[in-house]
Amino acid sequence: MPVEGQWDRQQTPLRRLSRRELRLLWGFLVVLLVGAAATVAIAFTQSSPPVPPDCIQVTGGSSMGAVNYRVCGADRAVWCRQMARHTDPTALAVQKRCAALGLSPRSAHP
Repeated sequence: MPVEGQWDRQQTPLRRLSRRELRLLWGFLVVLLVGAAATVAIAFTQSSPPVPPDCIQVTGGSSMGAVNYRVCGADRAVWCRQMARHTDPTALAVQKRCAALGLSPRSAHP
């Protein structure tokens, strides 16, 4: 059984916003759009620096998400030899990169 006046309250349209409320709403909307545009602009203009020629860089997983592993110089051969023993996705990516650079596990002696 409806309570007295319930139907009237439900059928009454919302009141119109005042000029002050409309200005506040537009202000929030402008701030939101400027923030979104800035976020998109920063995302498209930022890039990681190029990988030096004597380095191996592989993106792999970690407990906190993705991580970029970068090993340079003489440590590349040691890293390739160590990763040759593993079969996880990061190690497979390292093995592929080592093979592309001609660093096989047998030739990677310290």
